[in-house]
Amino acid sequence: MDILHSLYNAEQTAKLILNNPELFYEKLKLFSTYPCSIMLFAFIIESFIPIPAFLRLNYIYSSMCRLGFKVNRKDNSQQQNFLSGLFLCLLAALISILLLEILKFLSGNDIVVVIITLTLLLSLRDYQVLSQRFCRLMSEKALYYKEQGKALIAPHVLRDTTKLSDMGMSKALSESVIINTASRFYAVLFWYAILDLEGALVTYLVTVLCKAFSIKKEENIPFGLSIYRVSQAIFLVPYLTIALLLALRSLRPYKFLKTVFTQCTTYPNFTTGILLSATGLSLNLKLSGPRFYSGDEKVRYEPLGGDHIARADSPLLCMRIIRMCGIIFICFNFIIYIYNMHSIA
Repeated sequence: MDILHSLYNAEQTAKLILNNPELFYEKLKLFSTYPCSIMLFAFIIESFIPIPAFLRLNYIYSSMCRLGFKVNRKDNSQQQNFLSGLFLCLLAALISILLLEILKFLSGNDIVVVIITLTLLLSLRDYQVLSQRFCRLMSEKALYYKEQGKALIAPHVLRDTTKLSDMGMSKALSESVIINTASRFYAVLFWYAILDLEGALVTYLVTVLCKAFSIKKEENIPFGLSIYRVSQAIFLVPYLTIALLLALRSLRPYKFLKTVFTQCTTYPNFTTGILLSATGLSLNLKLSGPRFYSGDEKVRYEPLGGDHIARADSPLLCMRIIRMCGIIFICFNFIIYIYNMHSIA
């Protein structure tokens, strides 16, 4: 009833605003400063306007790789390498937040600067284009399509792709698209709504550091363990909300969540297991399983998700379902904004 009352008050306010243009301008200016509006603007810009690569913050990845190569030495002890990784991550976070605060101070915390910065922190369109290219390539089955498909997904899956079949390529890319869109799109929006631009920046930085110091690479153990553990803590709550949203669209939400938590306990990475299991169950898509990380070393993981094997369009479907969760989260923030505004009034 409170929500219906708030919506009724919103309708009355809208009628008053339409009869007073000056009031409409003031309300619009105030509305644009709220996090829900900023998230919506950033989502629209990032989704529909191609952003040149040089404007992205991808240079942080190469910088972190170079720094990691200098401090991650083989002659150090495991404890030294672990602490080196931890201090490097803390240093990167402090420098990034300091630069952000300087930018906000110089711009007077201008709303346009905030929207542009949040837009540059989001990464959804890149994985949409990647999924579309892969789907088109695997569907057309042109000459040497397998080699082209493996070359296309290799930079994104961090594993050996030479032995992958068509289904294996689709499953590997589906997992990568799920993890990257959830961490670089949904989680960035989630922590922005809670901790403002600083939360979004730290979340983005954690995803970059996780890729640069991935513990899937033997040389990053134990150097990358610190950022790995930090990432598990940061992404746990956003991934749980994704699982909850996907459970609500299922016919049996309780059984859905019970299956998710049963499956994720068998996966080495509990937090990522929640995400992959929930997305796979929602699409009835079978994820995880055996994979090659280097040479002939085969690693077997327990299957997650549903029963159907991955198809050419599976990565695109995975991207769309995470995008849907992001849109629902933005709409949820709008509902909270409307409720708070009119409950105060």
